[in-house]
Amino acid sequence: MMRFFCTALLLSILCGCATSTIESRKEERAEVYASLSEADRKSVDQGEVRVGMSRDAVYISWGEPDQVMNSGNSDGVVETWLYHGSTLERRHRWGVREVFDQRGRNYLITTYDPEYVSRQYVRAEISFSDGKVRSWKTLARPLEGEPGRF
Repeated sequence: MMRFFCTALLLSILCGCATSTIESRKEERAEVYASLSEADRKSVDQGEVRVGMSRDAVYISWGEPDQVMNSGNSDGVVETWLYHGSTLERRHRWGVREVFDQRGRNYLITTYDPEYVSRQYVRAEISFSDGKVRSWKTLARPLEGEPGRF
């Protein structure tokens, strides 16, 4: 029940913050969208990214990246856009509580009270060379019980 409540709360918060859509970004950059190739417009309309797309096409399709990194190699400068996702992580909390019976005797009992916290992770990565998508990948949501998790 608690998990359902936390998930519902998180979804309502995220939905309230999600104001940028493909349609709103197409309107924002109407001239850029009109100048895209037919294949790029089709990809953008479906929220997809393809190798060879421009930064503007990727922005319209996926929105503003959460993080931008620059690096270099023998081909020149590589710009990498990272998109973050979030997931609820369950942390196990054990405790001890003192209780009293009807005769006034006290006992210590073990309690289990899980806690749910939001955890961010990188959900997608796009690399650009010369302003065009060189490679892209989506990454899986971390699994419960993954090393380093509670």
